[in-house]
Amino acid sequence: KCYSKSACIAVSARMFGRSVSYFSRYVFSVILIEVCILGTKEKTREFIKLRAEMDHMITGAKYSAAVAWRLFWRKWASRGR
Repeated sequence: KCYSKSACIAVSARMFGRSVSYFSRYVFSVILIEVCILGTKEKTREFIKLRAEMDHMITGAKYSAAVAWRLFWRKWASRGR
C-alpha cells in the first residue's frame, strides 16, 4: 500500500536514520518508487538489507551518497528486481 508523498518521506527517513529534509532533497524519488511500488514486505526487507550493506559507502564526503546510490541501483537491478 502506498501512502502520501509526505508519509513516504517520513517513513523512509526513519528507516535510514536521516532527516526528512535529507530525503526531500536527495533520495525522495528513489525511495518513493521503490518502497511504494515494491508493495511486499519481502521486497521491502531485501531493499533495506541491501541499503544497509551499502551504508559504509556514504561517508559524508561530497558526492559519496550519489555514488553509493548509483552502485546500490546497479546491485538491485542485477538481482532481477
